Amino acid sequence: MFDEMLYPPEQMWKKSTDGQIIREKYEGSRDFTSIFWSIVQPAASLGFLIVGISTYVNEPIVDWNPVTKQFLGFLRPNEMIQWVPQGIFMSFYGFFGFFLAGPLQWWLVVTNQGAGTAEFNKFTRKMTIVRNGEMIKDMDFEDIKTVVLEYTTMSPFGGREVYLIDSNGQEVKFMNTINDLPKRVLERRASELANFLDVELDIVET
Repeated sequence: MFDEMLYPPEQMWKKSTDGQIIREKYEGSRDFTSIFWSIVQPAASLGFLIVGISTYVNEPIVDWNPVTKQFLGFLRPNEMIQWVPQGIFMSFYGFFGFFLAGPLQWWLVVTNQGAGTAEFNKFTRKMTIVRNGEMIKDMDFEDIKTVVLEYTTMSPFGGREVYLIDSNGQEVKFMNTINDLPKRVLERRASELANFLDVELDIVET
C-alpha cells in the first residue's frame, strides 16, 4: 500500500498480466476539460454574436422569437453597448468562436485526436507508437541503446520525461507529457524500462 502511495498505478507504465508488454497510453482529446470547453466556448461565442448583431440592427434579436424572448432575455444589449466599438468586437469574437473554433473543438473531441499507445513488446521485440489508428514508429529492441531520464529543475519549461536513444544517437520521445509526473515516478519508470529492455540508464539532471 505504501508503494502504491509513492508510485500510483495510474502514473506508472501499463503492463500486461504476464509482464511481457509495457505500454504508455495516449488519452487523446476526449477528456473532461476538452468536452467542457467545447460546450462552454461555442455557447459563449453565440451569446456574443447575438448581442453584437442586436447592436447592429438596433434591437434585441432574441425578441424575434417568443421562445428565445422568454429564455434568452439576458442577451438583450443595454444602452451602454453600442455597435462601435463593443458590437463590432462581440460580433467578430462570436463569429469566429462559434463558426470556426467551436467546430474544431468538437471535431477534436468526437474523433479523440491524439489517442493511441506506445508499446514495448518482448514477444515481437519491437517498440511501436500508434496514434489515431496509424503506426508512426516501429523500432526493434536491438536499435535501442539507452533509456534516458531527463529532469530539469532550473526552468519550468525544461525536460521532465523518459525517452530513448537509438543506435544512430537520435532521441526517440514517446511519453505522454501532458501531466507533470513527480521525480520519484519518473525515476521508477526509467529504471523499469531500462531493466525491461536490458539497456543502460542515463540520468540527466540539471
